[in-house]
Amino acid sequence: MNTFNAVRWTIAVTASAAAFPVDIAEAQEVDARPGLIVLSQNICPFDNVPRLRAMVDSLFAPVLDQLVQDGKLVDWALLSNWWGDDWNWSLTYTAESHEAFLEFWNLYVNQLGARRPGWSDEVVALCTEHRDMFYTVIRTGRPRLPTLPAAPDSSSQK
Repeated sequence: MNTFNAVRWTIAVTASAAAFPVDIAEAQEVDARPGLIVLSQNICPFDNVPRLRAMVDSLFAPVLDQLVQDGKLVDWALLSNWWGDDWNWSLTYTAESHEAFLEFWNLYVNQLGARRPGWSDEVVALCTEHRDMFYTVIRTGRPRLPTLPAAPDSSSQK
């Protein structure tokens, strides 16, 4: 990532979060699971979407999956909109808090840059517009999964 883009991304993430303070205590009181979802949306010509998806598969997904496994991020998703509006290619990042997101983000962009210098310039060249939104999770509708009975011990069976 070149210095200009790294600074631009860091300023955008920090400024967006600082401009919209939220009552984190209120959000945590209702549901302590995860506290922040960042939606990173892009308008990309449809002909460029296959190249973007290939970048996700080869570059973004391995780094994101490892950061989830390491506990630095709760979850992530790739969204592709083919109906509704022009914002047709988006990534979501789910973090436990704003602070956890900032820690994740620094790790993420540094690892992407180490694996593929210039990655952000490639994305900028493939998309015409970009915007980020930070959402505080107030309540979720995730069902509680039932506890499954333990599998029978095969060593006790003859």
